[in-house]
Amino acid sequence: MQRGEIDPTQSDGLVVAFKVISRQCGFSWGVSGDNTPEKARELGYVTSNDLWPEMEFVRYRNFLRDVVEGRGEPVYED
Repeated sequence: MQRGEIDPTQSDGLVVAFKVISRQCGFSWGVSGDNTPEKARELGYVTSNDLWPEMEFVRYRNFLRDVVEGRGEPVYED
C-alpha cells in the first residue's frame, strides 16, 4: 500500500473512508448542485417530468405539510 491510500480492511481505515465518502457526497449534493434537474439534463438524463408531462407531481414538502395538517392522502390503497 502506498502513502495516502486508505486500507478499508482496518477499522481506522473504514472510519476515514466513510468520512471521505460522506463529505464527497455532501459536496456533490449540496454545494455543486449535482442533484438538480438542470444538471441531470446537462448530463443527458431524463427527468420524471420529461417522461410523464401530463402527471402532476407533489413536492415532498407539500405532501408532508398536508399529512401534518391532516389532509394527506394515502400513498397506497388496500
